[in-house]
Amino acid sequence: MISRIYVAQKGKAEVINSYLISHKFGKDKIVRIAEALTNPVLEEFSINKFPDVGCQGSRRPTSFSYAIEIGYKPGVTDNAGGTAKETITDLSI
Repeated sequence: MISRIYVAQKGKAEVINSYLISHKFGKDKIVRIAEALTNPVLEEFSINKFPDVGCQGSRRPTSFSYAIEIGYKPGVTDNAGGTAKETITDLSI
């Protein structure tokens, strides 16, 4: 199964972090992973659904002007991805 976890700042969606996870976990485990990847004071998460926040605090955006996906060249360390993987591994034990 593949799940996508979106993490956005509460009240705005200027930047949304997205984690794409290939797994064999149940829904409760995916929720625990999303909670671990989210700072509950500043952020909120959604699973397999785009977050219900918009730019400057408006609710869900109806359209986008643009979206940017940032990736790394082969051989470059993805620190955020490594931390997410370590977090998921720690929760799986």
